[in-house]
Order: sequence, then structure tokens, then C-alpha cells
Amino acid sequence: GMNHVRMAVAQLHRDGLGGKSLQRWLSSLRSFFQFCIRRGWMQNNVADGISAPKSPKLLPKTLDVDQTAQFVAVEGDDFINKRDRALLELIYSSGLRLAEVTSLNLSDIEWGEAMLTVTGKGRKMRVLPIGAMAMTALKEWLVARKQYTQDNEPALFTTQRGGRISHRAVQMRMQQLSTTQGMD
Repeated sequence: GMNHVRMAVAQLHRDGLGGKSLQRWLSSLRSFFQFCIRRGWMQNNVADGISAPKSPKLLPKTLDVDQTAQFVAVEGDDFINKRDRALLELIYSSGLRLAEVTSLNLSDIEWGEAMLTVTGKGRKMRVLPIGAMAMTALKEWLVARKQYTQDNEPALFTTQRGGRISHRAVQMRMQQLSTTQGMD
């Protein structure tokens, strides 16, 4: 049970595994146990509530695997939730900067290939793969996007007023989300 997991963490730590790697290991374990619970092989997640020893703090502060999963798990099926989910999944899956995601156009996505063309700093173009979760979220968002967005609007991510979402709006949504998703 829980003690086995604790002992394993302690042993791995003694063997020199760092905090980040231990967190990743615990995260995988939690996901696996979650799968076992869904299959009815286990009753409860024995890895829940066990945390890895902290790594020395490095800047800038990034989210660990669990936090990212929690942040990206936007619930709800309205326009804004679908947009936020697609936006976050895309940032996460393709490693985009904020300015890059707000400047994306519909035409930047190659749907068949699940690829994305991004214009980064210094007008440099790069082509990135889009993860499966992000693809699903994007397809759902496209349906919702039609509600408020004219056919001639090129922006991928739009507001309820029908225009391109701003940098600031995304920052504010992320702050709100981190609060509603119970994160600091």
C-alpha cells in the first residue's frame, strides 16, 4: 500500500534520484493506479498524497507534470471552456509562447498532419507537431468558435465579441484558471 510507495520513494532518493525525477515517477504511478481503479483492480490510489522530496528551487517556476495536467483539465462545455481547453492543450503540447498562441490563425494548422506553423521571435517560422489531446480539444473548439466568430475572421482563438483574443486576456484567464483549479 501507501507505505510501499513511501519506502520506494525514500530508496530511490537515497540512490540519488532527484526531486523532479521522483515527482515524474510518482505522477506516472498515480496515473497507473488511476487506470487500475477504473478497471476495478484497486479500490484507492495508494500514491495519492505522497510527495517527492523537493528539488532545489530553480527559476523561472515551472509546473510539474501533475500541476500541468491539473491546469489543462478545464471542465465544462461552453464557448470559453472549450477555447481555454484548446488553448492550454496547444500551449502545453507544442510548447508555445503566449504571443505565439494569440497570433495563430486557422490557416496555421495542418489538420490532416496534426502540424502547426508558428511564427516566433524575429519572424522565424517553425513547424511543430500537435498532440492528440490538443487535436481533440481544437476540433471541439472549432465547433464552439462558430457561435460568435464570423467566417472571415482568421484568428484561431477568438473572444465572444468575435475578434482575436488578446495577450492580456489569456494571461487573465490563466490566472483565473489557476485559482479555480485550486493551484497557487
